[in-house]
Amino acid sequence: MSVTQIRPQYPYSISPARSPNDIDTIRNLILTYSQSQVPKQILVLISEAASLPGRYFLLYGEMLLTRTPEQAPIGWVGLRPFPEISDS
Repeated sequence: MSVTQIRPQYPYSISPARSPNDIDTIRNLILTYSQSQVPKQILVLISEAASLPGRYFLLYGEMLLTRTPEQAPIGWVGLRPFPEISDS
C-alpha cells in the first residue's frame, strides 16, 4: 500500500508562500487575527506583519499558506530556527 493510499484527503492545501501576493495574504491574515487580541499582543502582531518575510526568510525559515479548494486563504504557519541558548 502506498503512502497516498493511506493518507487521508484534506479539503485544503498547504504550500510554500513565496510570492509577494502570498506574503501580502499572510500579512492580512495576521492583521485580521490581531483585531481579536489584547493591546500588547496587537503591537507584536502588527510589527510581525510589517516585517514579513523577516525571520521567516527562505534561507532561515519558511512560510506555509493554507487555502481552501477555492483558493481562499484560511491560515498560515511560520517556521524559523530558535535562537541559540547559552549554557551560562
